[in-house]
Amino acid sequence: MKTHTRARIFFRSLAIALSVISLSIIAGTKADAQSLFIDFRFDSGNNANVGSNSTTLTAGSASQTFTVDIWATVVGDASHTNTASYGFANLHVRGFSDIVSGATGAIGTGATVGPVTGSFVGGPAFSSDITAPNQGNALVDLGKTTNGTTASTGAANLDAVVDFGSTLGGGNDLVVSHNGYVLGSAANAGVANGTGRGGFSFLLGQFKFTTGTAASSAAETDFFPTQSLLAVTQRANYTQDGATAIQTGYTIDPNSALKFLVTGGGGGNTSVLNMTPPTVTINTLAGGTNNVGLTVANTNGASAGTFTGAFGGTSAGATQSPTGTVTVPASGNVLETITYAAPAAPSAVPVNFSYTISNTANAGDVQGAGANKTTAFTVNVGGATADNSNSTAALGPALTGVVAVNGSYRGLQSMVVAATGSGGAGVAGGGELAKLLAGTNTTASAQTASMAWRTRTLAEKAGTTFDPTLLHPTTGIISDIVNLTGIETTGTTTLPFVLDMSYNPALLPKHNAAGIEASLANNKLIYLISLNPATNLWDKAFAENTGNTVTDPLSPDYGFKGTWDAYAQATFGTTSPTNAQLATKMGAWGVDITNHEAWAVLDHNSQFAVVPEPGTIVLAGLGLIGLAMLRRRTKASA
Repeated sequence: MKTHTRARIFFRSLAIALSVISLSIIAGTKADAQSLFIDFRFDSGNNANVGSNSTTLTAGSASQTFTVDIWATVVGDASHTNTASYGFANLHVRGFSDIVSGATGAIGTGATVGPVTGSFVGGPAFSSDITAPNQGNALVDLGKTTNGTTASTGAANLDAVVDFGSTLGGGNDLVVSHNGYVLGSAANAGVANGTGRGGFSFLLGQFKFTTGTAASSAAETDFFPTQSLLAVTQRANYTQDGATAIQTGYTIDPNSALKFLVTGGGGGNTSVLNMTPPTVTINTLAGGTNNVGLTVANTNGASAGTFTGAFGGTSAGATQSPTGTVTVPASGNVLETITYAAPAAPSAVPVNFSYTISNTANAGDVQGAGANKTTAFTVNVGGATADNSNSTAALGPALTGVVAVNGSYRGLQSMVVAATGSGGAGVAGGGELAKLLAGTNTTASAQTASMAWRTRTLAEKAGTTFDPTLLHPTTGIISDIVNLTGIETTGTTTLPFVLDMSYNPALLPKHNAAGIEASLANNKLIYLISLNPATNLWDKAFAENTGNTVTDPLSPDYGFKGTWDAYAQATFGTTSPTNAQLATKMGAWGVDITNHEAWAVLDHNSQFAVVPEPGTIVLAGLGLIGLAMLRRRTKASA
C-alpha cells in the first residue's frame, strides 16, 4: 500500500475518533448541564447574603432610591456536588418593568423612575470592566413584561418606567463579565447558596433604582431580570467541575423580580378589611324581622382601619347597626348587624339586595383570597321550596318568623313557589298557602315559628293511609304538606293557634265536577289532617289535639262553612281572640270553598295537609247530585 494512502486512512480514522470523543463530551456536558438562575434583590448590606426581593413603600411617600444586587446561582445535578468548582464567566441580561396592580403601579412614573444611569458597578469579585446597559446609551422605557422572560415592547406597552437591554437582540444588553478568570475556581470568588436553590451563588453587580412618588392606594410594580434576545448559545458562559462550557441558555426564576408594594392608603394606613359571610339566604315567614351578623375584621394587625357601609339592590326594609364610619381595631373585629323587616304578605319572587363596606382608610384595597367586601342577600319572603323526594321525612328549607313575648302568631304565612328533587308527586298545583290566623305567644321567651314544605308522596297522591278508625278516602291529599314547628311548649304541644291551608279543588273527586266541592263541604268531608309522628299515619288534625272542647260532629263549630275570620267574628266578636277564648273552642274547624281553604283550632305541631274524605255511601249520593238538580229545575219550569 502506498504511503500517502496509509496516511489518508490514518487521518480519516483519527478524525472519526475525535468526532466521537467530541460528541461524547458534548453529550456528557449536556446531560450533566447545570442550571443558571438570575435574581434581582434589594441589597442587604452584606455581600455574603442575598437580600429580599420585595419592599413595602408608605402610601404617598416621596421618591426613594434603592441599591439592587444582581445575583447568579449555578445549580448542578445529583452527580456534581463539588460546588467550589462551579464557575461563572459572563452573562447578557435585561431588566423590564410591569405594573401588576393600581392605575400607574406602586412607584409612580416618569423619566427618572427605574434604574439610574451610571449606577451600574461590578460585584466584589469583578474588575471594573462591567459594561453599562445599552452599551452606554441612555436608559429608556422599552415596554413591559408580565412573565419575567419575554418583554412586550413598543409604544402600546410603555409604562413610563425605565428599562434596560436590547429590544432586538445583542448589542444593548447589560453585559456582566470576568477579568480573564472563571469565578468559582478562584478564592472568595462567590458566596455559598444565598437563595436556597441548592447551588452556588455569585454577586455579579449592583445598580441604583429610583421609585418616584409612591401610589396613594394599594398597588404593585415589579422589575424583572429578563432573558436576552441573543441566540441561546450566546446568552451565558458558565462552568461545571472546572471545565468551561458554553451553555444553551439559562432559567429565569419567576419569583426573581423586584417587587415594590403599597399595601395601604390614606397617609400610610395599611389596614385590610374583610367581611364575612359572602352570602346570606333568609327564608322568612311573612311579617318576620330578621337579624344577620356580618363580621368585619382587620387582616393586617399593624394598624386599625375604618369603613362605611351601603346597601345596593332592592333593600327596602333593611337597616344596619352601627351606622356611619366604623373603626376596626388593630386586633379583633366589628359585628355589623343587618336587620331586614319582611313585607306583610308572602311573595313568589325573592328579594335580592347587597351590603358593601368601603375601606375608608384605603379605598383601593384589594381583597384577599377567600374574603369579601360585599355580602349578597336573598330573602324568600314567604316563598317556600318544597322537597320532592317521595319521603315523609325530607323537607325543603324552613321559613321562620320570630314571635316576641305576647306577640301574635297571626300574619305568619308561607307558600310553595318551587320544588327540588324528583321521586315525589310534584307540586299539588294550587298555589298552596299555609297561614297562622290566631294565637299569642304567652311563654316567657320569644319563639321562632317555622314552616318547611314537601310535596305529596306517590302513596299520598293515590290514597292516604289513615288511622284505621277513620273512613278511608278514595282520593289522596289535595295540597302540599307543611311542617309547622317552633311554637312548642312541651314536645309537640303548643299554645292554642289557628292554622289555615289552601288546597287545589281540581284534585277533588271527579275533578271537582259541578257541585262536588260544595257537597263535600256540606257533608263535612274537607278538612285538615296531620301526620302522627308515633304511628306515621294521618289523622284528622283536630283529633290530635290534647284538650278538645268541640267534639260533637253535629255542632256548628264542627265543619263550619266559611272563613276563619267570619267564624271568629261571629263567635268571639274579633278575628284575634285571646288564647283563653281559643281554648273554649279547641277542635273547631271549617272549610272555605270560595277561597279553597281549610282551617282548624289546634294545639300541636305536626305535618299538615288537606284531604277530602268521601265514604262509599257519600260517593253514591254525590253521583245523584246532578240528577237531583236536574229534576228540581224540571219541576220549576213545569
